[in-house]
Amino acid sequence: MRRLKALCESDLEREWLDFLEAHNLRLPDAAQKLIEACDTRPDFLYTDQSVAIYIDGPDHDLPDIKTRDKQVTACLENAGYTVIRVGYNKSEWKMVCGKHEYVFGEAKG
Repeated sequence: MRRLKALCESDLEREWLDFLEAHNLRLPDAAQKLIEACDTRPDFLYTDQSVAIYIDGPDHDLPDIKTRDKQVTACLENAGYTVIRVGYNKSEWKMVCGKHEYVFGEAKG
């Protein structure tokens, strides 16, 4: 956890990790790892499952950034990754994890 938090680029990413830990959910095994083929650095990776996680703050609501996010997602999916985008509305985090229990496990608490 300490290693992952040290690699985070925002407080929102650290809060996501805290959320995972508080609910006994599986932590990612990598953070901020460059995927050169798509010119992107997902916030977190579950490398064994090829799952890229993005913790999107309010700036991802802007049209230009939304367009770039769609392009990155398409590139990653074409490269065999599953992309999960987690928004800044923390009340939705448990629902996101529930949709992807195969990645995070079952939430407790």
